[in-house]
Amino acid sequence: MIERLTEVVKHSVDLNLRYYSTLFDLSKNYVQSMGQLMRSGLSDGPTASTPPASANVPTPPLLLAGKLNEVAKGAFSVTNHLKQPVTMNVATSGEVTEEQITLNPRSRTLEPGEICVVQASVKINKQFEAGRSYSGAFSIPGLSAGNIPFVVQRLPRAAST
Repeated sequence: MIERLTEVVKHSVDLNLRYYSTLFDLSKNYVQSMGQLMRSGLSDGPTASTPPASANVPTPPLLLAGKLNEVAKGAFSVTNHLKQPVTMNVATSGEVTEEQITLNPRSRTLEPGEICVVQASVKINKQFEAGRSYSGAFSIPGLSAGNIPFVVQRLPRAAST
Protein backbone atom coordinates (compact mmCIF):
# COMPACT_ATOMS: atom_id res chain seq x y z
CA MET A 1 0.00 0.00 0.00
CA ILE A 2 2.84 2.41 0.90
CA GLU A 3 4.67 1.48 -2.31
CA ARG A 4 1.56 2.23 -4.38
CA LEU A 5 1.07 5.57 -2.59
CA THR A 6 4.74 6.44 -3.18
CA GLU A 7 4.34 5.57 -6.86
CA VAL A 8 1.24 7.76 -7.19
CA VAL A 9 2.95 10.70 -5.45
CA LYS A 10 6.05 10.37 -7.65
CA HIS A 11 3.89 10.23 -10.77
CA SER A 12 1.90 13.27 -9.64
CA VAL A 13 5.03 15.30 -8.90
CA ASP A 14 6.54 14.32 -12.26
CA LEU A 15 3.33 15.26 -14.07
CA ASN A 16 3.13 18.62 -12.29
CA LEU A 17 6.76 19.42 -13.08
CA ARG A 18 6.27 18.67 -16.78
CA TYR A 19 3.01 20.64 -16.86
CA TYR A 20 4.52 23.76 -15.30
CA SER A 21 7.66 23.42 -17.43
CA THR A 22 5.53 23.37 -20.58
CA LEU A 23 3.37 26.25 -19.30
CA PHE A 24 6.49 28.28 -18.48
CA ASP A 25 8.02 27.63 -21.93
CA LEU A 26 4.78 28.57 -23.69
CA SER A 27 4.54 31.78 -21.64
CA LYS A 28 8.19 32.60 -22.31
CA ASN A 29 7.74 32.09 -26.06
CA TYR A 30 4.62 34.28 -26.02
CA VAL A 31 6.43 37.10 -24.18
CA GLN A 32 9.42 36.83 -26.54
CA SER A 33 7.15 36.98 -29.60
CA MET A 34 5.31 39.98 -28.22
CA GLY A 35 8.63 41.68 -27.46
CA GLN A 36 9.82 41.08 -31.02
CA LEU A 37 6.59 42.53 -32.40
CA MET A 38 6.86 45.59 -30.18
CA ARG A 39 10.52 46.20 -31.07
CA SER A 40 10.05 45.76 -34.82
CA GLY A 41 6.63 47.35 -35.14
CA LEU A 42 3.46 45.52 -36.04
CA SER A 43 3.97 45.86 -39.81
CA ASP A 44 7.63 44.79 -39.93
CA GLY A 45 7.74 41.20 -38.64
CA PRO A 46 10.78 38.94 -39.10
CA THR A 47 11.35 37.60 -42.60
CA ALA A 48 11.39 33.96 -43.65
CA SER A 49 15.20 34.13 -43.81
CA THR A 50 15.47 35.27 -40.19
CA PRO A 51 13.91 32.61 -37.95
CA PRO A 52 13.01 33.53 -34.38
CA ALA A 53 15.75 33.38 -31.74
CA SER A 54 14.15 30.30 -30.19
CA ALA A 55 14.45 28.25 -33.43
CA ASN A 56 17.41 26.18 -32.16
CA VAL A 57 15.93 25.45 -28.73
CA PRO A 58 14.27 22.02 -28.51
CA THR A 59 10.58 22.28 -27.76
CA PRO A 60 9.41 20.38 -24.68
CA PRO A 61 6.41 18.16 -25.37
CA LEU A 62 2.90 19.45 -24.77
CA LEU A 63 1.44 17.19 -22.07
CA LEU A 64 -2.20 16.15 -22.46
CA ALA A 65 -3.00 14.06 -19.40
CA GLY A 66 -6.17 13.06 -17.60
CA LYS A 67 -8.04 10.24 -15.94
CA LEU A 68 -10.46 7.92 -17.71
CA ASN A 69 -13.38 9.84 -19.33
CA GLU A 70 -11.78 13.25 -18.75
CA VAL A 71 -10.80 15.67 -21.53
CA ALA A 72 -7.10 16.56 -21.43
CA LYS A 73 -6.32 20.04 -22.75
CA GLY A 74 -3.28 22.05 -23.80
CA ALA A 75 -2.29 24.88 -26.13
CA PHE A 76 0.57 26.02 -28.34
CA SER A 77 1.21 29.12 -30.40
CA VAL A 78 1.92 29.50 -34.12
CA THR A 79 3.49 32.66 -35.56
CA ASN A 80 3.59 33.73 -39.19
CA HIS A 81 7.19 34.96 -39.63
CA LEU A 82 6.70 35.41 -43.37
CA LYS A 83 6.03 38.72 -45.14
CA GLN A 84 2.79 37.48 -46.70
CA PRO A 85 -0.41 35.91 -45.37
CA VAL A 86 -0.29 32.12 -45.09
CA THR A 87 -2.85 29.47 -44.28
CA MET A 88 -1.79 27.16 -41.47
CA ASN A 89 -3.06 23.59 -41.58
CA VAL A 90 -2.04 21.69 -38.44
CA ALA A 91 -1.24 18.02 -39.11
CA THR A 92 -0.97 15.31 -36.44
CA SER A 93 1.41 12.34 -36.51
CA GLY A 94 2.48 9.66 -34.08
CA GLU A 95 0.65 7.19 -31.85
CA VAL A 96 -2.44 9.42 -31.54
CA THR A 97 -4.59 9.93 -34.63
CA GLU A 98 -6.12 13.15 -35.93
CA GLU A 99 -9.54 11.67 -35.13
CA GLN A 100 -8.60 11.36 -31.43
CA ILE A 101 -7.35 14.95 -31.08
CA THR A 102 -9.46 18.08 -31.42
CA LEU A 103 -7.59 21.22 -32.53
CA ASN A 104 -9.14 24.67 -32.42
CA PRO A 105 -8.40 26.07 -34.92
CA ARG A 106 -6.95 23.27 -37.07
CA SER A 107 -6.77 25.58 -40.10
CA ARG A 108 -6.62 29.39 -40.31
CA THR A 109 -5.09 32.14 -42.43
CA LEU A 110 -2.48 34.20 -40.56
CA GLU A 111 -1.38 37.68 -41.55
CA PRO A 112 2.35 38.54 -41.46
CA GLY A 113 3.54 38.64 -37.83
CA GLU A 114 0.22 37.30 -36.51
CA ILE A 115 0.26 34.83 -33.64
CA CYS A 116 -2.44 32.19 -33.23
CA VAL A 117 -2.96 30.08 -30.12
CA VAL A 118 -4.10 26.57 -31.03
CA GLN A 119 -6.01 24.65 -28.37
CA ALA A 120 -5.58 20.88 -28.34
CA SER A 121 -7.84 18.45 -26.49
CA VAL A 122 -8.22 14.70 -26.33
CA LYS A 123 -10.90 12.55 -24.69
CA ILE A 124 -9.14 10.09 -22.39
CA ASN A 125 -10.94 6.81 -23.04
CA LYS A 126 -10.20 3.09 -22.70
CA GLN A 127 -8.08 3.18 -25.89
CA PHE A 128 -5.37 4.82 -23.74
CA GLU A 129 -3.72 2.43 -21.30
CA ALA A 130 -3.26 3.89 -17.80
CA GLY A 131 0.30 5.00 -17.06
CA ARG A 132 1.51 4.70 -20.66
CA SER A 133 2.73 7.68 -22.70
CA TYR A 134 1.48 8.06 -26.28
CA SER A 135 3.76 10.39 -28.23
CA GLY A 136 3.09 12.40 -31.31
CA ALA A 137 3.77 15.72 -33.00
CA PHE A 138 1.89 18.59 -34.56
CA SER A 139 3.35 20.07 -37.74
CA ILE A 140 2.42 23.12 -39.78
CA PRO A 141 3.58 22.47 -43.38
CA GLY A 142 4.76 25.59 -45.20
CA LEU A 143 4.87 27.68 -42.04
CA SER A 144 7.21 25.91 -39.66
CA ALA A 145 10.18 23.64 -40.29
CA GLY A 146 9.92 22.05 -36.85
CA ASN A 147 7.36 19.93 -35.08
CA ILE A 148 5.53 20.53 -31.82
CA PRO A 149 5.87 17.31 -29.83
CA PHE A 150 3.06 16.17 -27.54
CA VAL A 151 2.42 13.33 -25.11
CA VAL A 152 -0.99 11.90 -24.17
CA GLN A 153 -1.23 10.06 -20.86
CA ARG A 154 -4.10 8.37 -19.10
CA LEU A 155 -3.53 8.87 -15.41
CA PRO A 156 -4.28 6.01 -13.03
CA ARG A 157 -7.33 6.30 -10.78
CA ALA A 158 -6.50 7.39 -7.24
CA ALA A 159 -6.16 4.46 -4.86
CA SER A 160 -9.15 4.24 -2.53
CA THR A 161 -8.41 4.04 1.18
